Amino acid sequence: MDIEPIKLSLDDSLPCGLLINEIVSNSLKYAFPDGELGNIYISLKQLGEEITLSIADDGVGLNEGESYKSEDSFGFLLIDTLASQLGAELIINTKNGFSYQIKWASKAIEKV
Repeated sequence: MDIEPIKLSLDDSLPCGLLINEIVSNSLKYAFPDGELGNIYISLKQLGEEITLSIADDGVGLNEGESYKSEDSFGFLLIDTLASQLGAELIINTKNGFSYQIKWASKAIEKV
């Protein structure tokens, strides 16, 4: 994990926490079949007003020709919906495991 101390608004923290939970759960469930060992990486950074959440695993990924955008995949629908709640850009890479990069503008209000 590489997590910066970032102040998130309630509007950001709830979908962000649910995204982390769903993506890490998917990695634990699917990335390492038959007890294979692997790693899950989580990074949360802020540059100016932009927050970037990156989550990746080095698991099995997808077979060629498979798509994560299946109508039967509630998990990916949930991830897409939560990213939309943040107004985030969502980039998913399925080579050499799965990686997610989620970028959005912070809604945190600093009190002076």
